[in-house]
Amino acid sequence: MTVASIITKALQAIPPRLRFGVLVVFAAVVVATQVAEAFSVDVHEGVYRTLVLIGGYLGVQSAANVSEER
Repeated sequence: MTVASIITKALQAIPPRLRFGVLVVFAAVVVATQVAEAFSVDVHEGVYRTLVLIGGYLGVQSAANVSEER
């Protein structure tokens, strides 16, 4: 068993509704920050750092959802 397969199994064990919820919240926050910036509202740098971390998780989660079957 490789590290990648262990991570994949752990991420696939997360309930689909929770994964969906994280995606929706992430998308909503990204849109909200961009709308705020469009109206010249300062957004704390911590928000962007958090979005980068969550985006990284979402990338790994997406990779875990790719099937190796062909």
